[in-house]
Amino acid sequence: MRRIAISSGHGLHVPGARGIIDELTEARLITDRVSKILASANIQCVTFHENNTRNGSDNVNAIVR
Repeated sequence: MRRIAISSGHGLHVPGARGIIDELTEARLITDRVSKILASANIQCVTFHENNTRNGSDNVNAIVR
């Protein structure tokens, strides 16, 4: 069985752009939806939403770990 990991990319305290849309909210919705689509195709998917870091560099490092 294939297994993939996906992340919404932005963190709770590193939210990305806000304005017309909220990038953090939309990225998390899309990540969760893609995960469900993959699961329906029998592909195991682990999602990760980062909630602890306070800057972009630490955010990326947390996602990579």
